[in-house]
Amino acid sequence: MSKKVIVPLAALAFLVLVGMGVWYLQVTGESQTAIAPTNTSTADNTITVRNYSVTLAYQQGDVWLSTNDTDWEKVETDTILHEGDGIKTGENSKAILEFENGDVVRLAESTEISLVYTNEIAVTLLQSHGQTYNRVTKNLSRIYQVVSNVGSAQALGTAFDVQVTDKFMDVYVVESTVKVKVGTSEEQVAQGKTAKFAKDGTAAEVSDIDSEMLKNDWYAWNKEEDTKKQLSLGILDSEETQQEIAPAKLTLTVANASNGLQFSWEAENVTAPNGFKVVRGTSENPTFPGNEYQYLNSSDAKNYTWQLQDGKTYHFRVCVYDGNECTLYSNDVTATAPQPVQVQEEKKEEAPTHTSPNVSAKAETSGVSLSWQDTSSNPGFIYYKVVRSETNSDLKYPNDGYIAVKSKGEESYLDTTAIKNKTYYYRICAVGDDTWCGEVTQIKAINTNSVPKAVTLSATYANKKVTLTWTKSTESDFKYYKIVWSNIDSTPTYPEDGYLVWEPLTTLTYTDAGQIAAGRETAVDLSLKTNYYSVCVVDQADQVTCSNTVTVKNGVVQ
Repeated sequence: MSKKVIVPLAALAFLVLVGMGVWYLQVTGESQTAIAPTNTSTADNTITVRNYSVTLAYQQGDVWLSTNDTDWEKVETDTILHEGDGIKTGENSKAILEFENGDVVRLAESTEISLVYTNEIAVTLLQSHGQTYNRVTKNLSRIYQVVSNVGSAQALGTAFDVQVTDKFMDVYVVESTVKVKVGTSEEQVAQGKTAKFAKDGTAAEVSDIDSEMLKNDWYAWNKEEDTKKQLSLGILDSEETQQEIAPAKLTLTVANASNGLQFSWEAENVTAPNGFKVVRGTSENPTFPGNEYQYLNSSDAKNYTWQLQDGKTYHFRVCVYDGNECTLYSNDVTATAPQPVQVQEEKKEEAPTHTSPNVSAKAETSGVSLSWQDTSSNPGFIYYKVVRSETNSDLKYPNDGYIAVKSKGEESYLDTTAIKNKTYYYRICAVGDDTWCGEVTQIKAINTNSVPKAVTLSATYANKKVTLTWTKSTESDFKYYKIVWSNIDSTPTYPEDGYLVWEPLTTLTYTDAGQIAAGRETAVDLSLKTNYYSVCVVDQADQVTCSNTVTVKNGVVQ
């Protein structure tokens, strides 16, 4: 489900700095702080920053997920991850995470990362240990960075590899440039170079990447995955590695058959777990979707007879199908179908039929209730995507993202995050061999989604620590608490003053020892000067209400 953060126009100057690469991660010793966008509240003039969804697109072996610091649980492919989640692989295991915007991170065995930030302004991954290969879409206005207890690596290009141990962090630049930072030392590392830096904060050692290392199984796998998506390979496209992995190629031939046309193809260095499609068109180089096709779901298919007898000339190609689109095409061949043997018209084989899921909506006090007909019989059905927009009357997936994913047998959804008196457009899209979206419906929400009620905050001080205690929120759509601190603003609020940590409903206390945290760049001595605290309640619609302010001055609670 996509989450949203409200950022005021007053903070646009900060966003410009982000685009210039000023935003970075400070890393000292074993602690690291992600410097996130700081928002300034205004009555109007705001822009919307949307969080990306992250999908476990592939796994081999055991993969575990921790949601909001919960215990680790095994997960399967197509699991959706969110900001704050952790994921790790076991021995002899690996995984691929795909971000909604096109970013990809691949995890080697025995690797653990946390999704610190996953929005359209910044993606920040905390890598505890192991090895990741990061394939980043080019976007100068957005930050992509990997941090560890040793240092940080910020993408200035598109592809780099990170290895983390207890004492070292190694960064290998496969394509373009990466900015590495440890302590106060910062350096840009070019393509084909590796930067090795230690936990003691010494400057990074930069050297050439060993070409023999690029021939190992890890890089061979990443090169194969990038090749499937027709991505630039950087240094993996060198002559040495090219000998290890030959390019994928499909060669198609055609011959006349008694009942149509007989197609055969040779597949060199091709893997097709979802099979092939033979595509037909009247113009050269036909593609899918957009032209007639025949689907063969076997990965070993090498020939097909198209029963076509109309005496017309067509162009044909065969392609590798990945479950959504064709990723590799053969050469184009031209052939003329035989004339029909009988006088009567032969029945032409039709493409598989499909049904679009039309949605009906009902505004209720608990939310907007959606329901739609079962269309899981569509070819290759995977899941439904629930799409919502406040402004776009022609919304669709994947262009407009989605707020929920539903499986076969789950043809209903209650949107509790809709805000009273706001009007929304809804649409259901069924995803399978293709994406089929039903009709759009518009409705005004009537649910009583009022702003959260404030909790009451109190505090005690002892041994240079401030212990906060607050009353429990009674919100039915509670999301989390944000613990807010400032030594400048006497009435700190979220998101204007950031936050130290976030807590679930069951947590009603927090002890602050002045340590580095999300909203505090450096450690502070709480026995000195004046410190201000508040606890803010956030509901599922991202509405915020903050508690009373507690002041601790020179170690005394005021």
